[in-house]
Amino acid sequence: MPVDLVVGPEVAGQLLQAILACWPREHCSLLYGSTAGGTLRIDGQEAIANRSRDSGRFEISGVDLGQALQRAPNPCAFFHSHPARLALSGEDQLAMRRWSLIWVVGSARWIRETWCLYLAAYLWHQGQLMRFAAGVGSH
Repeated sequence: MPVDLVVGPEVAGQLLQAILACWPREHCSLLYGSTAGGTLRIDGQEAIANRSRDSGRFEISGVDLGQALQRAPNPCAFFHSHPARLALSGEDQLAMRRWSLIWVVGSARWIRETWCLYLAAYLWHQGQLMRFAAGVGSH
């Protein structure tokens, strides 16, 4: 199990732009990358359509998820944005128990005249919700 998650600058830019483009709706992506030395490095993302009509929720179809899984070379995390906070909702926690993927929550914030991407990473492991370090960095 990784102890931290690092999203490369290019992928972070893609996620930030996607969040801003669909705000206040949630953006969803499948993230892919590799693990080395306890660090999960995110190298790319495959966007997945959010089918929910409610701006504060996400809903993805099995077909869309299946297609994203086929395109992603090494899927390792599921990403979705929250308009304001990085905490998992109760619905998120229930849904993530069915998946073996890490869940990454992202939020765009306006800081010092620029948009910044904030991240939190979670894993449901042995009956417990675990949060670990997540951020943007170089590979």
